[in-house]
Amino acid sequence: MTKKIIITGIIIVVLGLIVWTLQIKNLGTNTGDVNTKTYNSSLFGFSFDYPENYFLEEKDLGNSERMHTVLVLTEDSEENRTLREGTASTTAREGPTAITIDVFQNLENETGESWIRGNGNSNFKLSPDGILLTAKVGSRDGYAYRWSGLYEGNSIVFSHKGNIIMSSVTYLGPNDQIVRDFDIIMRSFELKNN
Repeated sequence: MTKKIIITGIIIVVLGLIVWTLQIKNLGTNTGDVNTKTYNSSLFGFSFDYPENYFLEEKDLGNSERMHTVLVLTEDSEENRTLREGTASTTAREGPTAITIDVFQNLENETGESWIRGNGNSNFKLSPDGILLTAKVGSRDGYAYRWSGLYEGNSIVFSHKGNIIMSSVTYLGPNDQIVRDFDIIMRSFELKNN
């Protein structure tokens, strides 16, 4: 009986990974019927579309030694607005789930995989399975993986124009709307070489 339960569990996990792999490998450019805005950066050499019901913040987290910029997308709701502004009247709580695009200056010219495995910012050490899947973002090869912390998370990492780009989504459940919105963003990602 226990052997059947273990085999069934393994089959479910494998099927789940296959479905997620197919979703990652099929990143295209179709945003469907969602109304979107466009973020465009000549400095970073990329653009992407994001659903218009999101608020985008750009934050400089770097220092004199290394550039690090993060783009944070959160649903533009009243609750999230008060959290961003620090005027929330509720007791202390964690921030909302979010979509983030981190741009890390890659001074060591690391590969995406070595950066994921060796840099704590990747959250890869929080991966429950330690599996790296290949992913394509625009014309770039990258890696996708999942991790678990305060929230569940999926990340896609690739290198571009001397930077490591880490796109992530945090969520409570795999069917949350924010996960679908992350897919919209990743499908629309365009990389520019000039």
